[in-house]
Amino acid sequence: MKKALALLLFAFCFCFALNFNEQINDEAHIFSQNERDELLNLVQNFEQNSTTQISIVTLNSLESRSIEELSLGIARGYKLGQKEDNNGVLLVVAPNEKKVRIEVGYGLEGVLTDAVASEIINSVMIPEFKNGKMSEGIKKGVVAIIKVASGEEFSSKSGLSDLPFGVFAFFAGMLSCFASVIFGKFFMRTGFSTCFAGLVS
Repeated sequence: MKKALALLLFAFCFCFALNFNEQINDEAHIFSQNERDELLNLVQNFEQNSTTQISIVTLNSLESRSIEELSLGIARGYKLGQKEDNNGVLLVVAPNEKKVRIEVGYGLEGVLTDAVASEIINSVMIPEFKNGKMSEGIKKGVVAIIKVASGEEFSSKSGLSDLPFGVFAFFAGMLSCFASVIFGKFFMRTGFSTCFAGLVS
């Protein structure tokens, strides 16, 4: 009980430590001003045309916490998406710990599944990270998210079969349901995260 309360307090404090009036919070200083402006224009135009909100957060440090814990707290602070649709997406990148996560609102879970989020991270973003192009990897990831949220079918060039991702999505969905029973319904459903350790110089 004490651990749970401490976690909630940490998430609350962490949320308000960032400026949640902005859709892009670049604490890790990944983007140049031009790159930030271009990315902001991209997500704002998409929001105007679809009402789906996408926010990007880069972190200097996870502060010894898991990216899952922090992204959930950040998602709560943002309150992304329309209240009636719950159609928000949060992309969190922690370059120093080499972690990345996509949180997805319940309203988009039918199209932006864990399997699709996994492919976006692994086949779109990480190859750019591997080449030292963090900002380009994030931008391409956002473009892929927009395409999927717009109803386009995501096509991976990684050559991976659909079966492993389908199996992963099944178990991730079961885990999400189990967590909901214990902790209640969160603003964002369980998303997909991965580590890109060893890929970025």
